[in-house]
Amino acid sequence: MRPAPELSGDTRESWWRAHHGGLARSTPELTVSAAGRQVLGLAEREDVAHEFRSVMAWLAEREDLPSKWQHSMSSGALIRATDAQLIDLKQRMEALVEEWSEACIRGQDETPDEDRWPVRVIARVFPAAL
Repeated sequence: MRPAPELSGDTRESWWRAHHGGLARSTPELTVSAAGRQVLGLAEREDVAHEFRSVMAWLAEREDLPSKWQHSMSSGALIRATDAQLIDLKQRMEALVEEWSEACIRGQDETPDEDRWPVRVIARVFPAAL
């Protein structure tokens, strides 16, 4: 939640607006113990399953969307990279998604009557098994 003072009628009211952000987790502290690694593994598997279900639902329903909402993209690469390069890509992707999300939220505040559609952004960066 974030404050929305423009909605309050006087100083006795406090209005709040839902803040729709992304979900990210930092994992180094979870990898210290076997239990932490197990919890992290289960969470990662559920994330992937949820993402898969979301993509499959979109594929099943995309023809029913208005044509202006049929934009999508998928991009992938398998590149040999150093640890530093992997971390760099991860940080760039996180920054891009955060910047874009904040711009969308600002746009919603600035032009609340404009048509909007929920958009799922999925980004995964990980070392591939050889």
